[in-house]
Amino acid sequence: MRFLTFCFALLLLCAVGAGVGSPSVAHAQDEDVDPDTTVTGSWDGTIEVQNTTLRVVFHIDRTEEGELSGSMDSPDQGATGIPLSNVSVEQDSVVLDVGAIKGRFTGKWNEDDQTIEGVWVQGGQSFPLVLSPIKE
Repeated sequence: MRFLTFCFALLLLCAVGAGVGSPSVAHAQDEDVDPDTTVTGSWDGTIEVQNTTLRVVFHIDRTEEGELSGSMDSPDQGATGIPLSNVSVEQDSVVLDVGAIKGRFTGKWNEDDQTIEGVWVQGGQSFPLVLSPIKE
C-alpha cells in the first residue's frame, strides 16, 4: 500500500514538472448551485491514504469567456498549479477532473455544512473527500 501513496505523489510531481498544458473546461448548467457565488474560490480537504493524510486544494475560477476552470494543489507534496481538465456543475453536483494525474473528484453540495461531499478517484482507488471553502 505504500506503493499507492508513492504513485499518488509521483503522479502529482510529474504533472507539475511536465508543465501540463492549459485545461479544457465544461460549461456550468445549474439551478441549485450558483457557480459564481458558491463553487468559485478555493476549497480544501484531506485524503487518507494508508495512515497518511494528504491535503488537496482546488482553486476554481470563471474565465473571461464565462467558463469554469481551475487548478489543484497538493501542499503536503509541494505540488501546485496542476490544471483541472474539466470543471462541471449541474444542479447540486460538482465534478473536477485532473487529467494530468488521472484523478477525479465527484461530489454533491451540502447546503447545511456549506461543503462539497464526495469521492476522489485515482489509480483504481476511491477515497472519501469533503471540500470546505477556504476563507481568504
